[in-house]
Amino acid sequence: MYKKLIYIILTLFFCIEYSFAKDNPNLRFLDLNYLINNSIAGKKIIDKLKSKNQNLVEKHNKIEKKLKDKSDELNTQQNILEKNQFEKNLFDHRQNIKDFQKLVNDDFSNLNNEKMQMTNKLLKNIDQVMLSYVKTNKIDMIVKKESLIISNSDFDITSFILTALDKNYKSIE
Repeated sequence: MYKKLIYIILTLFFCIEYSFAKDNPNLRFLDLNYLINNSIAGKKIIDKLKSKNQNLVEKHNKIEKKLKDKSDELNTQQNILEKNQFEKNLFDHRQNIKDFQKLVNDDFSNLNNEKMQMTNKLLKNIDQVMLSYVKTNKIDMIVKKESLIISNSDFDITSFILTALDKNYKSIE
């Protein structure tokens, strides 16, 4: 009985070992976040989005200051104006505040959508570069660095993909 069990275990061990030796895949990994943040196209996207965000914040701050000034003005006029006129002005001001809040939400939603579109376009270009690299170097699989627990740094192809991506930068625009 023990001989059969040992025979089965050894047979399975050699079968598994042979399977791994035969099917040794050519694996590589890359840091996708590094590519996005350090490629020429990625830096341009980040700069463009920062600039748009800053412009929106400045625009919103100006409007907010005007609304605050109007609120202060209404507070000072509360005892001076007739009740009906004051309530009408207050209602209009509250409507302006609601419109402003909607504007802020819409602006940042549009900015977020633009960010998603630009990032997706960049990711498609990264994918094309990786596919070309895979075919040229006969690689079986590329894994995201974030998914790894530990690996030999010799399998990191991030710098190769970054170089190829930057060479193809004109096609990204």
